[in-house]
Amino acid sequence: MRRHLSLLTLTGWLVLPFLMGGCSEQVREDRTITFSDNGKAAGFQHGAEGVFVTNSQTGALEKVFQPDEYTLATSTPLWAPDNKRMLFTTAVARQIDPDAPPPGPAAAIPWDIAPEGRAFLKQPIRYTCWLRTETADADTSKPVALFEADCLHTGYVAANLAVRWHPGGQKVLYVKQVDEHHHGVYEFDIDSRASRRVFPHAASAVIFDYSPDGKYLVCLAAANKEPPSRHGMWISETDGANWWRVPQTAIGRGQNGLVSIEKLRAARPAWSRQAAHFAFITASTPAENQTEYVLYVGNAESREVRPLLTDSKQLAQLHWAPDGKRMGIVAGEQSPLLQFVALDGTRSIPINVRPVRKFAGWNATGDQLAYVAPEAFSRTLGDSYWAMAFFPQPLARDVIYVAPGNGSAIGDAVFSGMRVTFPHWSPTEEKLSVWFTYTPTYRSLLTEFLRWGLQQGDPAAIFDVETGDIEWMTVNAAEKAQVGHYHLLQKDYDAALEWYEQAAAELPPEIPPESESMFQPFVGQQNFAFFHYYCLDKLGRTEEAAAKLAEFERTFFPPPAEIPETATPEEQQLVADQNQWLDTQTSMPRLLRNLYIAEVFLSLEAAAEAETFFRAALETAPHKNAGLADAIVLSQILLVRQKTAEYADFATNTLAPLVKQTFHFEQYGPAAEDRALMLLPEHLAVTSLVPMFSTEFVAGLTAEQLSALVPQWEALREQSDHDTAKLGCNLFLHAAYQRLDRPAEQMRIEQELAKNPQRDQLLPAGGVQELVREFREGIARQTP
Repeated sequence: MRRHLSLLTLTGWLVLPFLMGGCSEQVREDRTITFSDNGKAAGFQHGAEGVFVTNSQTGALEKVFQPDEYTLATSTPLWAPDNKRMLFTTAVARQIDPDAPPPGPAAAIPWDIAPEGRAFLKQPIRYTCWLRTETADADTSKPVALFEADCLHTGYVAANLAVRWHPGGQKVLYVKQVDEHHHGVYEFDIDSRASRRVFPHAASAVIFDYSPDGKYLVCLAAANKEPPSRHGMWISETDGANWWRVPQTAIGRGQNGLVSIEKLRAARPAWSRQAAHFAFITASTPAENQTEYVLYVGNAESREVRPLLTDSKQLAQLHWAPDGKRMGIVAGEQSPLLQFVALDGTRSIPINVRPVRKFAGWNATGDQLAYVAPEAFSRTLGDSYWAMAFFPQPLARDVIYVAPGNGSAIGDAVFSGMRVTFPHWSPTEEKLSVWFTYTPTYRSLLTEFLRWGLQQGDPAAIFDVETGDIEWMTVNAAEKAQVGHYHLLQKDYDAALEWYEQAAAELPPEIPPESESMFQPFVGQQNFAFFHYYCLDKLGRTEEAAAKLAEFERTFFPPPAEIPETATPEEQQLVADQNQWLDTQTSMPRLLRNLYIAEVFLSLEAAAEAETFFRAALETAPHKNAGLADAIVLSQILLVRQKTAEYADFATNTLAPLVKQTFHFEQYGPAAEDRALMLLPEHLAVTSLVPMFSTEFVAGLTAEQLSALVPQWEALREQSDHDTAKLGCNLFLHAAYQRLDRPAEQMRIEQELAKNPQRDQLLPAGGVQELVREFREGIARQTP
């Protein structure tokens, strides 16, 4: 199948990583920030950064554990009933073949790429359960290892499914591998260090927990090859006696015939505070590939279960109201609705207006509930969006809504401006623990392809829903900078500067890191200097702003690398490729810098300032290649601002002539796919001009403007000596002549287009309109 070195090709590249990641054995990390029962302390894991807790007396954030380089995953801390002790687990790779070399350091999954939690693949692990006790003495507060156990999936630790406190606080329930394919559930006595089995069945996958009052123990078992009678949910008294298999709880298998840990997580029951009452959701596909979701309610004391409602829409995020008279549930995937379900099966009207991303349930008293919805994307999308080198991110930011507990109103928006994940109510106060992630609102085509650009970051935080106060729990300089970005977005420049200065004080010296790949993030992305410059500029501190901008320019790229004499041919080629990318006489480094700057401006809702910045840059560009890089990004900023008439003039009088002067026409096309990365400036130049080739876009320009533009494009065509350049000129002229109702000239251009050999090489069968349609469909799929 022919591939097109244009928007369609790059769009395909963007989709590929997601297709490659679609594995049913993945398990999503749990980053919930947990509170002690009295609400005086909170704890969280932060990947390679370690495990952190707030001191119950002072409230100060303390690092209590630092994982080593072999650690694959760390779990969220779990607090004991005495509010002083906590458990967490760490996993390392386990060697199965005794003849194989021992496992090396873990290949770290970047923390910041997944605010909703990283995805972990199946592999044999050995995990350690750690116990930490808060004392006045730092030495006695250090975590100690209680025991080790084997499992067949890192997800048991990453998703915080490996251990639980016994309600009495002196024992630990845990999962461990019992044979080649199965797991069992055991109980560890902290004083005697003895273990016993509490769940009678071994299963391919198993998860477990206690009811909130500690009276019941529930296990969910997934049996891939064992009899179906072992499938499903099992409930017993706390001591693990007198097990009851709950009817209607067989866990469906995935497409590969296996039952995943994620399916067990989705099937977990929600317990009412009224002791024995619980509810759960099942999903089955009885006929015609139509999944049916059923909400059941049960009583662990009477051992009765009954269906409450059935729906063809997905049901998820189940929470009981504290009074035990109703539940909250999120229905649907495309536009999820938050509804109440009474014990007689009746459903309320939706509480929300915006789609619900996360339902946090009720506060301790039950008079308030909280949910998270995507922030309304104020930028115009759909058929009026033409900035095709920038992908809007409609789900980049969220709003926290706090509503009356009885669902009488949609509630008040108490927070906005950042992505919000893992919201969790304090057990005693009107506070939520959350991760706040500063996320770009636009991503460039190049950023999406190379997975770099403006970096995300997600400081842990405690948010007071009554006052709006945020207790930031930052753990490094990058997270302090992310807090600065938030204040900058809120136009609180003094607060932003304070955070940037704190972050800058913690930065390492300006020494470029050793890079194993030219695709690794560049230095300037990590030191937030451009944000810092913008903040100083808004405060009117001109000289300091100029110095910070100069620092950004100096440190954004590492200097050209020298090729060691001992380097292998592969290493020599890698260094040569990186140096070619960084050659300042080409468009590439300037373009990379510009795309990053544009993402910064757009993330700060500062498109007007972006236009001013890039107009000034273009006027002082040191050479034509740099000017092309400035013109590409400026054209997209004009389109983001919906200044279509100005864009058309700029594309005609500035961008297109620069393309003609700098474009590698002889290298562009399907034959150059092996050099596609080196031709990315060409790709983005073509993408930036696509609107001028679209009959739909041109139809929106006035006849007077088009009449003035046509002679320039005719002249460009006559000056062009390559079929690719003539193709672009003729695509515009064809659209323009159609808009101006000049049929004879339109027919002449159609004949020239039909003869151009590059047309079939560079365009899909549907022409420019197919490119536009593919682009807009991609945006529509992620728009709430």
